[in-house]
Amino acid sequence: MGEFFPKEIRVIPLFENEESILSSPKIIRSFVAREKVGDYVRAWFARSDPALNYGSIATVLMLKVAMCRLHREEKKLGIDILPILGCGSAPFRGNLYPGNVNRLLTGYPSVQTFTIQSAFKYDYPLDSVRDGIRKLGRHKRRAPHQIDSEARVLAIAEKSKLCYAREMKKFFPVVVPAVRIIPQRRRRKLHIGLFGYSRGKGPFKLPRAIPFCAAFYSFGFPPELMGLSCLSGREFEAIERAYPSVFADLGYALRFLNDDNLKAIDAEFYKKISDVVGSARTKRDMEHYRATSRIYELVTKKEDGEALRELILRAAHERHFLG
Repeated sequence: MGEFFPKEIRVIPLFENEESILSSPKIIRSFVAREKVGDYVRAWFARSDPALNYGSIATVLMLKVAMCRLHREEKKLGIDILPILGCGSAPFRGNLYPGNVNRLLTGYPSVQTFTIQSAFKYDYPLDSVRDGIRKLGRHKRRAPHQIDSEARVLAIAEKSKLCYAREMKKFFPVVVPAVRIIPQRRRRKLHIGLFGYSRGKGPFKLPRAIPFCAAFYSFGFPPELMGLSCLSGREFEAIERAYPSVFADLGYALRFLNDDNLKAIDAEFYKKISDVVGSARTKRDMEHYRATSRIYELVTKKEDGEALRELILRAAHERHFLG
């Protein structure tokens, strides 16, 4: 079979749940003590799976805190800790698409490497993709965005996480069964995480991130909205200090909100998040609105056919991502 390259491989620690993300400096310290790492060590942070388990806002806040802690640990160890952040194009999964590269680099200045997924590469004009890659390649790692109070930010993340869990249990039976009609792009093992184990009554397993997001977005229900209804104005002010692009990210997701569908799914929930929608909303994508209205109509009639799949793909084409 010939020679095997590279001659040596190095393990990259992967952090994808709350405990490991927030304990990443301690884990890296232990890893460095046991392994031959040379003058640097990589640390890979997941973005999609934590969002599935804890909600998008809570996940971003955890990551912001982790980056600050890693920066302090880097100084103590005297070697470079080079984070990798795995992002998808959907705002729920990271919001990394060619037109948003600058904002992401500003939000995560200490990240060394951003992984790009298929929507970034194939669902945008070639010139914009090349420009986005050039910007990522030219990025020079800097100190992370500083946080006033980690305890305050983590308390808000915990509150949002619990709110997301309650709302997920409410909306899961309504929205996620639509996963079965989402066109399959690849075969993957089902996600096992917070919702994959028995926690109280009615445990359930989440699908993978792409079909999960695709199901919600196809209903005109951006999943970023879950976990927000319990937060106060002052808490949003604290979030914005730690996560300055929060309203810009929400605004991009809200282009794909179908108010009529969400009111039909749960009018009380829509009322609770109406202030957030009003403060973050940008111009509505009307093609997406029309497609998702028809999708919801067909799904409520229990119709399942090629016309429905075509509408799902049409809405995905407007978003520039499936899920």
